[in-house]
Amino acid sequence: MRTWRVGSISMGIALLMLGIVLLLSQVFHIEAVTILLTWWPIILIILGGEILLYLFLSKQEKAKVKYDFISIFFVGIIGMVGIGLTILTTTGILDKMNNWANIETITMHLPEYTTAIDEEISRIVVNTGNHAVTFEDSQPDNVDIFGSYRTQILDNEATIKSQDDYLVVKEQGDTLYIDFKEIYSLPKPFNDPVHLSATILIPSDVQLEVTGNYNSINLKPRNISKAWIINQVADVNMLVGQEANVLIEANNVYELNGKDWESRNSKQDDSLHSGTMKIGEGKATLSINDAEAVSVSVPQS
Repeated sequence: MRTWRVGSISMGIALLMLGIVLLLSQVFHIEAVTILLTWWPIILIILGGEILLYLFLSKQEKAKVKYDFISIFFVGIIGMVGIGLTILTTTGILDKMNNWANIETITMHLPEYTTAIDEEISRIVVNTGNHAVTFEDSQPDNVDIFGSYRTQILDNEATIKSQDDYLVVKEQGDTLYIDFKEIYSLPKPFNDPVHLSATILIPSDVQLEVTGNYNSINLKPRNISKAWIINQVADVNMLVGQEANVLIEANNVYELNGKDWESRNSKQDDSLHSGTMKIGEGKATLSINDAEAVSVSVPQS
């Protein structure tokens, strides 16, 4: 009496197909998951066909049928993996996993923004959000914004494609409002916030008011003739031009760096400090309120 071990052939074919799939994925740079999702049901067809064949032959040849449970177990594991991949695909989870595996982190340029300032505009209000922003005065009557950002991307698609993706600009009366948006690089759950580094050129004869979210701010006043007011930032690093005539006022600051601060005083058990620093004739006022630390550098002439 001939003995048939059902499952051995199925196991052999399953291993052979798995090896072919992995080989094709390496040679033709095809994702192995894509091939498995298409061909894994054949494994179950082969196992079922083998069982039916041996049952038929056992009647014809009076063969004794035995089941190779180890082989059938491994074939079942492969089938279960295929079913699991199919479920993950239909629910969209597998696509998100593939996206996560293909994420790249790169640094890109911000789309530049430029606008002419009318004579009616005497005040610019900027909300920086949690971004690092540098402010510098310039002679032309333009506001220019440029910089870079570091982000996670898929398929080389830029996170910020135009100025509208990171800025909200509105003119109201004598004031130009500029708000930096909070930007996320990818859809959930891989949506890390994008932190950009921008430089804003402000006309020297326009008042500037900045509100932050306790982020870092760089200031480069060279020849400002109107007040600059900076509120709620973390670190303020200031590089003052040699021709500047500015009076720097710091209020409610935890740390004042430098030796040239005047009228220094402390509040709340010496935790908060205030002080002034005069550069040149001090015609324009630059006020910094509610900051972690303020550092001022004045190039030597």
